[in-house]
Amino acid sequence: MKPLKLIMEAFGPYVTRQEIDFTRFDGQNLFVITGPTGAGKTTIFDAISFALFGDSSGDNRESENFKSDYAPDDAVSRVEFSFLLKGKEYRIVRYPKQTRLSSRGNLRVLNSDAELTLPDKSAVTGVRNVDPLIVELLGISKDRFKQIAMLPQGEYKKLLYANSKEKQEIFRKVFSTQDYLHVTEALQARTKKMEEELAEQQKNIQLH
Repeated sequence: MKPLKLIMEAFGPYVTRQEIDFTRFDGQNLFVITGPTGAGKTTIFDAISFALFGDSSGDNRESENFKSDYAPDDAVSRVEFSFLLKGKEYRIVRYPKQTRLSSRGNLRVLNSDAELTLPDKSAVTGVRNVDPLIVELLGISKDRFKQIAMLPQGEYKKLLYANSKEKQEIFRKVFSTQDYLHVTEALQARTKKMEEELAEQQKNIQLH
């Protein structure tokens, strides 16, 4: 997947419309998103993850809290993300669950919603329809996307200062290798049991 454009409105710390045109980096295999603490760097990754899967890029933010606290009551929080996949362009627009001031002056709850525009310009609407289609298109779930596409900022900091044992635990969490650990432990237990049986058989042979 290659990002093309990201638009955020009343999302996180961004009150007004913010547009990031990734096509400006065409031909560049590597670019850096940098800025001081609290500048909204993580929000960019949150927005991409939210647009695709309706969830943030980390574990500390909930989708119902994505609307900017500084946005006016009548503002609508939304994220629009265009990306290239296997040479074809897709565009997804997603709205978090939020409250909005109606024309009558009453606050009303807007449920989360999503719309995915396909390469043939047809559209798939509704969270229940869009979510499984995104997983089918990308071939990965939201949890796997977080693990292979972005290393959470907190985990990265831990990784820098961790000792060898702690790094092993962090990598196990990031890449979900717990199942391999269970297999290793099971094989070790089986090996130990077979070694004990072998020692017992060798003892019997010596006795005979």
